Amino acid sequence: MQIIRRSNTKWFVTAIASHAVAATLLVLAPVGSTSAQSLDGEGSTSVCPPLVSTCPYDISHPAWFAGSLVSNFVQIPNPTEPNSLAPSPTRPDTNLYLVGNIGSTPLDPEQTIPDGSVVPDHDVVWSVYPTTIYNGFGYWVVPGSMASSDTVRTRPQRADSLAGAPLAYQIRFGQQWFDLNNATIILIGVQTGQLRLVELGYGGAGWFIPMQHQD
Repeated sequence: MQIIRRSNTKWFVTAIASHAVAATLLVLAPVGSTSAQSLDGEGSTSVCPPLVSTCPYDISHPAWFAGSLVSNFVQIPNPTEPNSLAPSPTRPDTNLYLVGNIGSTPLDPEQTIPDGSVVPDHDVVWSVYPTTIYNGFGYWVVPGSMASSDTVRTRPQRADSLAGAPLAYQIRFGQQWFDLNNATIILIGVQTGQLRLVELGYGGAGWFIPMQHQD
């Protein structure tokens, strides 16, 4: 993978690991490609329309938005096409928060990448409702300087985890614990110092659609 970060509105490459890691910002595991060939639409079979699951995508998996599960769709950078490794300047950017698994089973299970580092178990939380396809930038959510076992709950993490610290999955305000499946709760935790964000970088372009209600 090439992790691309933002600095003074200029793009630059800060790490090279494996193509699989780029996907961790937005994806769970391959469910089958529908032949997304480019992130910019140039050379793609089509440009992804918003809120539609039948346009080209590489990977689909569940994620969180505002406390609810959604179906996430992702186009990931193509390492054989250098022009596809950068975010598209024609698309808006959004932050995606990678938290400890909310339920007993992570939506994105642990992966070991070629350099020996580990992508820890995690869930992905969207910060916006996608009215179009977005460039996605990932941030690990870990305990902040004001965190304690009484205010932040974390999942166990291996020492070689890319997150660099255990991922938080619940935070306490007053007498109540809240799951970190909502970007607003995450950002409040950052403001109070109970949580801290660790930048991971660009992971592809994506969008989601709400899951249909099932009895």
